[in-house]
Amino acid sequence: MKILQKMQQIADIGKSTKEMQSEVNVSEVWHMWDMLNARYNILELTNIFHNFVDSPDFKLVVTQGINLLNKQVKELEKLMIEYGIPMPQKPPEKSNYTIEVEVITDRFIFTQIYVGIQTFIPIHANAFTQSTSPKIRETYKKLLMDQVDIYDKFYEYGNLNNWINPTPKYRL
Repeated sequence: MKILQKMQQIADIGKSTKEMQSEVNVSEVWHMWDMLNARYNILELTNIFHNFVDSPDFKLVVTQGINLLNKQVKELEKLMIEYGIPMPQKPPEKSNYTIEVEVITDRFIFTQIYVGIQTFIPIHANAFTQSTSPKIRETYKKLLMDQVDIYDKFYEYGNLNNWINPTPKYRL
């Protein structure tokens, strides 16, 4: 796929936005918009949660997640600008809440982020399988692999802290 992606990049040099738009299908455009919109929403929620995290090590984990989300947002925004696709409204940069709320525990925050990570995996896989453009497919593949990697790390972190609900055991 890398060869096709490089060939497409070379062929795209000097093309207008209108010419670039003729290379993508409506499904690819929708997935780009949907993924960016979802990241904006998750980024805003994660920034809010970040303010309530107690544990220093979990604060670091959440900060790394915010950094990955920001990196992915920039990649998607760049791709959408390149194809002239209108972007959804951006969330605020920071969400600084200082009130103490007892129900917002590290375990609650972990669970909300963990479920969000799980939800994104099939979305990325679906976008990847519906894409016909090598360049866009490569972007979706990278997003999918990043998501699988962060899921694996987040699962291990949650397991270490006993935040993963144990599954029922089947015994004969």
